[in-house]
This record gives sequence, C-alpha cells and structure tokens, in this order.
Amino acid sequence: MQNNQAIVLLLAGLAFAGGVEAKQVSLQMKYEPVSKTIIDKLLAQGTPDKAQCSFQVQSAEDLRQNKITIGFNGDNLLAQNVDVWLQNAASAYLDPLKSEQAASQITVHPKLTRLYTYHESMNILGVSSVIFDFKVNGQIVATRQYRGFYAKMNFAGADGEYVTTLNDSINNLMPKVLVDAKNVCKSIAK
Repeated sequence: MQNNQAIVLLLAGLAFAGGVEAKQVSLQMKYEPVSKTIIDKLLAQGTPDKAQCSFQVQSAEDLRQNKITIGFNGDNLLAQNVDVWLQNAASAYLDPLKSEQAASQITVHPKLTRLYTYHESMNILGVSSVIFDFKVNGQIVATRQYRGFYAKMNFAGADGEYVTTLNDSINNLMPKVLVDAKNVCKSIAK
C-alpha cells in the first residue's frame, strides 16, 4: 500500500511541477575530411579506371524523418547545413575520380536517411546512413545503402564533439562507396 501511495505522490508531483525546457543549441555542420594522405591511400588501393569512368557528385538530399535535431545532451542539438555537409563529404572522396576523357560519366546522388548522436557511458556515438544512387545518362544503374558509425570519448563535453562524431561516422562509410564506385564502373564497362 505504501508503495502505491509513493508512486501516486511521485506522479502527482511530476504532473504539477513546472517542466524545465531544454535549450536549443544550433550546430553548424562543417565537414572535416580525414587527411588527404588517407584519402590518397584509399584511392591507391584500387579505384575505377579514369579512362573508363568519371564520377560527378550530384546535389545531396536530406531525407531524414527528423530534420531538426541530431541529438540531445541536456539541450536539443540542432543541425544546420546538413545537405551541404553531405555534399562536401561525398565530393572529398569522389572528386579525385573525375576525368574529362572517360568513356562513361557516372553521376552519384547521395541521400541522407539517418544522422544522430547519442551517449553511452563516457562516449559520444555518431551514426549516419546514406543511400547513393549511381546514374548513367540519368538512369539509375545501382543503388547502395551505407551505414557509418563512430564512437569517441566525451573528452570536453563540448557541443562540437557531436559534429566530430558525425564527421567520423561519414568518413567511416565513404571507403565502402569507393569500392562500389569501382564495381559499378566495371559493371557498365561490360
């Protein structure tokens, strides 16, 4: 009986207590690529033949259901310029694959479906999910979905650390896009 009374009092107190609203913290999504050395090493591991295929990144599209927040740290974390951020990420990896002399021009259309951060223990985790359409002459020849993940220790508790985990999560999935770019190039060359 005492347990029930305690629960009722607790619920009543919560119902009548003035709730504290979380602040809105606006974060500028600025893409920070991994070092050029790392991208060059990835490209050296095997990229499409530039004589065969050239890749052009089309404007990125934000298809997330929740386009307002990317996480919560006591405050709502609002993301700004997410489509430009994704465009810059895709371009950092695919622009080196451009060639004027290529036999086939492939347009890559990145579409963001998930982007969020969350806490687990002493870490901040970032998750991104992107669909890439590979198009030749406006026709989709391949569609691939990628998921990136990154965890980092919450060192300073600064808001910028959330953007860092999202940058690292997108950098985590981009090498897979390079592998598929090579495979798409091979498939249309046949």
